[in-house]
Amino acid sequence: MTAGAGSLVLPAALIPQATLKFEREPFLSGPTDCSVANDDAEPIISEIIALLHARSGNDFKPYKQGALRRRIERRTAMAGLKTPGGYLAALRADAAELDLLAKDLLINVTSFFRDPKSFEFLATDLIPAIVRDHRTDQSLRVWVAGCSSGEEAYSLNKPRN
Repeated sequence: MTAGAGSLVLPAALIPQATLKFEREPFLSGPTDCSVANDDAEPIISEIIALLHARSGNDFKPYKQGALRRRIERRTAMAGLKTPGGYLAALRADAAELDLLAKDLLINVTSFFRDPKSFEFLATDLIPAIVRDHRTDQSLRVWVAGCSSGEEAYSLNKPRN
């Protein structure tokens, strides 16, 4: 769980039971009372955003409403709760859950993507050396991460001469 990507860490013997429980959770099985898609949930969403701002200092008001609501629904289900109001109460009582929601909402950007020295090194040292030492009769392929987690990649091809 060092990367923070896991939802649960369990001994192997407990995984089947947790998988069945997770399968029945509202987030995966379709709309239920945990849905924050209706206008009735707007005051709850506003309160959750206020709690997040107070805890993390991040203002989530400009976030796309659909993405915000999906993340709140997901965390509601992961917390084993059934209603947005119940989740709001849990957030008020549990700072750790509030931190988990904030983490879910924030884009996972590594410091590399914000580090000008890294880009300068690539531009002035690494890429020129790769191009200089590359045989001209072969393709040169460079894989570039399309997102911070590396889930998407784009291939940049140098055409053969």
